[in-house]
Amino acid sequence: MRCAACHSTRAADRPSTGPHLEGIVGRKAGAVTNFTYSERLRKGDFIWDEARIDAFLAAPQSTDPGMCLTFRGLAKAEDRAALLAYLKAPAS
Repeated sequence: MRCAACHSTRAADRPSTGPHLEGIVGRKAGAVTNFTYSERLRKGDFIWDEARIDAFLAAPQSTDPGMCLTFRGLAKAEDRAALLAYLKAPAS
């Protein structure tokens, strides 16, 4: 998974370049404690719902300019759907 270069999928893991992704679906932007977010995300007044995550995964620089500069997105809808299903699954 490309996300693993910057993110963990477990809240118990130490933060990396990006915050952990456990529980991302339904989480308020900038809400992971012990992670230093950009000002834009600290002040973000949105929830990472399925539609927002899908839009971000499709074109991160369009939805959130300046964030996640190395990730260019997932063009295929089925790839985004599979990743979203993975993120929604209970942590193991």
